Amino acid sequence: MLGFSIQKILLLVAILGAVWWGFKWVSRLDRLRKAADKTASRSGAPRVEEMVECPACKTYQVPRADKSCSNCGRPL
Repeated sequence: MLGFSIQKILLLVAILGAVWWGFKWVSRLDRLRKAADKTASRSGAPRVEEMVECPACKTYQVPRADKSCSNCGRPL
């Protein structure tokens, strides 16, 4: 009843191989996902800010909190 036949041994080897290959595939997918997450978080594009032109000196600047030109001091 519990004798070892060549069919049972081959089936056991096939099952063990499928499980091993499945774990290998899942770990590879996990490693690729983590690498993609790390690359995406590291590449952080620089923040884009809208610039305005100073009516007095005609230079473009990022608006400051006090809303004055850093070049000539006049209001933007």
